[in-house]
Amino acid sequence: MLGRKLSEETKRKMSEAHKKLKPSDWGAGFKPGNVPWNKPEAEETPRGLIEKVYFAALVDGEGSIFITNNTNADGRYKKVCVAIAMRADKAQPLPQGQKIWGGSLHERQPRKSNHSLVLDWRLYTKDAEKFIKDIKPFLRIKHEQAEVALKYRWLQTVRHPGTQKRVISEDEMKYRIELEDKLKLLNQ
Repeated sequence: MLGRKLSEETKRKMSEAHKKLKPSDWGAGFKPGNVPWNKPEAEETPRGLIEKVYFAALVDGEGSIFITNNTNADGRYKKVCVAIAMRADKAQPLPQGQKIWGGSLHERQPRKSNHSLVLDWRLYTKDAEKFIKDIKPFLRIKHEQAEVALKYRWLQTVRHPGTQKRVISEDEMKYRIELEDKLKLLNQ
């Protein structure tokens, strides 16, 4: 095809011929699951972008990002958590967020008779990390909390070479405590 200019009709016919084919049908070594080198990256759908912006606004307004103890640990091993709590009658987006990012939804009974039922959505560790990474570019108020939480989460995922078991050194523990204290200050 080099050096030869195709007519518009020929371009259209070639385009129509390849429309119903998958890359694995094109030949030239493409196998199912492979992506051709010239295929454009999948752009984010406007729907997905809108959801990220919407949930970032929910976290800025109604949510919190914090570090909490594991239930079975001595306080040395903690986990990153994102929580959003809303009145149950106004919490329609929370089940949708759970379908996208995971986590758990719980109803909290009101403590006083004049309070409403509350729906509480919580994401821990991997789910929280994925959620924070997705919404962080759109956060305004809690952007710094998100960065600190991701640093803390990164420390949890780093493995030291040559060790089978994950052991926290004293220096690393001091840094974790600093990050935890910084996050507490930012949340006040």
